[in-house]
Amino acid sequence: MAFKAVAGIATSADYFNPFQVWQRPEAYNEDIAEARQLTTMFQGHYKSFKVLSWNALNISEVSCVIRKNSQDCFRLKRIVIHVQE
Repeated sequence: MAFKAVAGIATSADYFNPFQVWQRPEAYNEDIAEARQLTTMFQGHYKSFKVLSWNALNISEVSCVIRKNSQDCFRLKRIVIHVQE
């Protein structure tokens, strides 16, 4: 998993919305194992360290899943990434 956004998180001084997490120049909740799981009750976003090296990793395909109540609602299984040099 590279990124996870969770809806319904209570706001606080250290809260970042999903866009802010994506824009941050560092990983987010990487040190919390539960944050990397889809089936967890952990109420927080997640951004993998892999996102920081996205181009260097030569990632060519990703998938996107939208879940509600631990069930997949929408799934794009294969998104092809074309990198222009």
